[in-house]
Amino acid sequence: STLAGETYTSASVIRIEFPEGATAVRGSSFANNTELVYVRVASTVTTLRGNCFQGCSSLATVEFAYNYEAYPEFGSALTEIGNGSVFANCTSLTKLVFPNSLLTTHNGVFSGCSALKELNLGASYQSCGQVAGTPANLEKYVLSTTYVPGGTRYNYDDLKKPAFGTKLVIYYTGDYDQAVALQTNETRLYEIKYGELVSYDQFTSDTFVRDESVHYFVYGYNACDAFYNSN
Repeated sequence: STLAGETYTSASVIRIEFPEGATAVRGSSFANNTELVYVRVASTVTTLRGNCFQGCSSLATVEFAYNYEAYPEFGSALTEIGNGSVFANCTSLTKLVFPNSLLTTHNGVFSGCSALKELNLGASYQSCGQVAGTPANLEKYVLSTTYVPGGTRYNYDDLKKPAFGTKLVIYYTGDYDQAVALQTNETRLYEIKYGELVSYDQFTSDTFVRDESVHYFVYGYNACDAFYNSN
C-alpha cells in the first residue's frame, strides 16, 4: 500500500495536502511539528496511524477530501483512526468532522485537545476499542445510529466521574426508541446515563430553557445535516 508521511516530517512544514492515492498516514510521522497549521487528508486514505499528529500544537484545521465517483457511498475510504494518540495535544484544534466512512477510533486519540469543542465521528461510527480521552471542554458531540452501546469509549466505573464540561450536548441521529435504549444502565455512558433526553425540535424551540449544568442528549437531528453545515 502507499503510505504518506515519509517526505513531510520537517518541522518547518506548515501545510500538508496528502495526494490522492495515499492509503495511510504513518505513525508519528508529523509528531511534535509545532509549525504545522493545516492538513488535508486524501479521500484514498483508510487509516491515520498512531501518534501521527501528536503534539502539533499549531494545527488548527484538518479537512478531508471527498471523491464520490471512487467512493459513491461516503466519498472517502477512511475507516480507522489508528491505535495511539493521533491528535493528542493538538491544542489549536476547535472542530473535527470526520467522513461518514469512519468506523472506529483507538486509545487516546483526542487526549489533550484542550480547545476542541465540536466532534463528529460520522454516520457509520460504531465503537472504540479503548478509552478515547475525549477532552473535557467538548460542547458538541455526535453519535450515529450505528454506535455500539456496549463500546468502552466511556467505560468508567460508577465511582469515577469523567471531567466533561457542563455544556456538552450529544446529538444522536437515531430514533426515540434507540435513544432510550442507549440510556439504560447497561450502556455505562456517563453523558447518556446522567443526561436529559430531549428531541431536537424541543431543544431548538424558543420555549426551551437550557440548564447549563445538564448534559443534553438530543435525538432526531436529521442525520446531522445541520451540524455538518454549521460554522
